[in-house]
Amino acid sequence: MVPVPYTQKGLKEFYQTITDKLDHGAVVGIFPEGETTQELRRVRPGFAHIATRLGVPALPVAVYDANGILQLGVGELIDPPDSLREKEHFAEDVMNSIAHMLPPHLRGYYSGHVHE
Repeated sequence: MVPVPYTQKGLKEFYQTITDKLDHGAVVGIFPEGETTQELRRVRPGFAHIATRLGVPALPVAVYDANGILQLGVGELIDPPDSLREKEHFAEDVMNSIAHMLPPHLRGYYSGHVHE
């Protein structure tokens, strides 16, 4: 586990650690909301910044409890944009993909964004 720094001071070391892990074939999981939640909250674009800067795709994953049975949804890879200017749109695409895999009552902020 690699904790995300809350200050600018640790970002260079954080990016290097993430880059090293990816270079060695590791999969890096990041909660795009900044934490685990019961229903989706608005995305924090930090994960999109990382994916864009490092040029790695995002794999949307939805995990939730359905009456005591753990449900897992895995979406398709979403390539990062070429420019950091597009990272917020990329982040929204990832979150909409996650929302689509969740039941309506867990979509939270993204309830109005999913079209069946």
